[in-house]
Amino acid sequence: MFVPLFDPIHHDTTLFNMFMDIPSPTLDYSCLSKDVLDFLHHVEPDIPGMKTTLYLYQKNSLLKILSRELEPKEIEKPEMIQFKSIDSEYYLNRLTGYISDQPEYTQDIKGGIICEDMGTGKTCLCLAAVMTTKDLSIPIPHNDCQTKLTELQPRTLKVIAAESALKQGINWKTLNLPMDVMDWFKAYPLYYEHLDVPEHFDFSRPRRLYPAEEHVGCLHKIVPDNLVAQWTGEIYKHVRDGYLNFTVHDNIKQSIPSPLDLIQYDLVIASQSRFAYENQQGGLDFTSNICQCPTIGSTRERACVCFVYKDPYVSPLLQVHWRRVIVDEGHRLSQKNKLSELSSKLFCHSRWICTGTPTQHLMGLYESDDLDRLGKLCIALGIQPFRSNRRLWHKWIVKPFLDRKPWALSQCGQMLSRIMIRHQKRDIEKEVSLPPLSQKVVYLEFDVYQWLAHNCQVAMISLNAILSQREGPDYLFSSKNVKSLRETVHNLWQSCFWYSIDAALLTMAQTNCAQACAEIERGVADYGDENEDLFRIQAVLAEAQENEVFIKLMQHPSPALKVVGLPEVFRDCWGMSQDQECLMSQDRVVSEMDYLKRKQDSDYAYVFDGHRLLPADEAEKDTDRPMTFYTANALSDAKVMATTSSKLNYLVNQIMKYQATEKCIIFTQHYNEMVEIYLILTKLMKQRVLTYQEQRMVYNLSLILNKLLI
Repeated sequence: MFVPLFDPIHHDTTLFNMFMDIPSPTLDYSCLSKDVLDFLHHVEPDIPGMKTTLYLYQKNSLLKILSRELEPKEIEKPEMIQFKSIDSEYYLNRLTGYISDQPEYTQDIKGGIICEDMGTGKTCLCLAAVMTTKDLSIPIPHNDCQTKLTELQPRTLKVIAAESALKQGINWKTLNLPMDVMDWFKAYPLYYEHLDVPEHFDFSRPRRLYPAEEHVGCLHKIVPDNLVAQWTGEIYKHVRDGYLNFTVHDNIKQSIPSPLDLIQYDLVIASQSRFAYENQQGGLDFTSNICQCPTIGSTRERACVCFVYKDPYVSPLLQVHWRRVIVDEGHRLSQKNKLSELSSKLFCHSRWICTGTPTQHLMGLYESDDLDRLGKLCIALGIQPFRSNRRLWHKWIVKPFLDRKPWALSQCGQMLSRIMIRHQKRDIEKEVSLPPLSQKVVYLEFDVYQWLAHNCQVAMISLNAILSQREGPDYLFSSKNVKSLRETVHNLWQSCFWYSIDAALLTMAQTNCAQACAEIERGVADYGDENEDLFRIQAVLAEAQENEVFIKLMQHPSPALKVVGLPEVFRDCWGMSQDQECLMSQDRVVSEMDYLKRKQDSDYAYVFDGHRLLPADEAEKDTDRPMTFYTANALSDAKVMATTSSKLNYLVNQIMKYQATEKCIIFTQHYNEMVEIYLILTKLMKQRVLTYQEQRMVYNLSLILNKLLI
């Protein structure tokens, strides 16, 4: 009998627990060569060229990054499972089915996932890795590396020595070399040819183009579009002027420099949209032009006039062998887009994913989805054999992990500890004193119009359940109405901030409810104990329908503004209500504010035409009605006191309370909430706001405000 061996991981261990229990980075000196140890020994928290001094935990993370890049370990192949009999041990290769008494090893990937917690300095850590290795030459692991120095005539000893230095990967930038030799190195870098051809390709029939040259490069970083400015700001913050030569490409119309120009930079930052555009142009594929010219008679030879060897567009990003590629906000690799596929097309020495959330949940509730997303990250990093056969991830990891097979738990835990760089909170707190986390639950009373909108939503849900008798396809909670139910719950959630009900749906619901109540009174229908509920629902819907102000509010998607101090003539024209506390739409208030702001002269004369203020010289002169003249000061007493959203009022009040001395981050899961907060702060409160949001706008959206705090 054979028993599989595994590390003592408890059977109820979750992916979240594994992630939280990842040990803080430490360096295993026994596995490193003397040259790598000497290099890492000279890495200090004060890195030359950086303004920022690294904390000890950041230095430990940096050393693990560098050690994985410079000298990756030998690890057991993921397809190996160890078994133990009574007197011996055996190893099963799940790919080949071969059993041996010795495990099979493979080299670990030269990269991983930088998943330090938010605020612990992931950006600074990436820049430290760039600054530490920007002058370090790494030989390309390619057998056919060449140089074009041989084009220089005559072939002198100086040329032979320079060519040898290039092939050996010697860092010539730090050497005191003659200027003509420096010019040679810049003009004739090392290159090799890569043929992207399928198996069993017939090379006797040249249908595929020879690819462009691959040059030794620096660092390529792919970042979300909205983080490009943040990255440039972090560079100026952490790096001294003149120590880092970098370029930014975030405009689709901006052309990518040639490979010879790219390799002169220490850092190349490309936005995700600009990077994806290269793929749309076919630049990330070595394409070929197949000759479609007619054949000559009965022979198979073609009368070719199409110039089949015309070069297609190949992106310069694909013609550089990069030192490392870093994908920022790398959790997007796990979403259903092509970013993981595109980033894996680049030739590089090491590949890193930088993210604070390697999966979307990691809370055990959606463990299967989390494992799938983690698999996409591992495939993007090039972990074999999953990159070659993606189905093996589900077969070897996901399914046995969910079944709590010990070897799957052990293998997954070892892999996370190996490829992920993350510090335990207790180790960070040894150096950094984190502020205490406090939580305060605030209960807010709905505005009267919020109550009406919310009650109408609840009433319509209850009406559907009663009239459908909780059966059939019309029942909202039926298994066939999952999409509609999800949308209803979303709308119900939205009503806690603000939600505008469709007037047509409200009228239809009231009509159906009134008809059911009438049938009950005539004795035609009977809903048992729910008869009284129907009459209460009818009262709620009737109250909303009879409220003229509420119906007007529902015609606008945004909360209304409560304005005081508005002259009566404007209140009657612009307001949804004619009380002293007038309700006005946001569009009207912002429009009038912007219009008057453009007229800085307070003595400028205006005429009110019944809709808006117009300059006196633009008013109709031939009208018979009397004209009343105003100045810009006519609205000086008008003030916006609040909105019809209680939640929005609370947020804005807290912002104005702390904006002078503190900062604020507001997280919201809904796009419309972000829009309303942004409009109030920028248009009315005149606050500087930075927004960060997911492109698909599905998961949490964050709103960053300068000089604010909640």
